[in-house]
Amino acid sequence: MAREAAGRLQSVVVMKGATTFVATPSGLAWRHQGGVAGLATSGSGDVLAGLIAGFMARGASPLQ
Repeated sequence: MAREAAGRLQSVVVMKGATTFVATPSGLAWRHQGGVAGLATSGSGDVLAGLIAGFMARGASPLQ
C-alpha cells in the first residue's frame, strides 16, 4: 500500500502503525518493526509530522 501511494502521489510516503513503512515513487521501500510504547500516545503522529517538516525545512531530502 505504501509503494502504491508513493507512486500515485509521486512522493515519499510514511505509513505508521505497529510497523512503519517508508516508500519512494520509484518503488524503493523499507519496513521498521521496532518502536516504543510512547509512540502509541495521542498526538505523537503530530510530533512526527512536525519533525519531518522541520528537517525538510532545514534542507533534508524527503527520503532522509
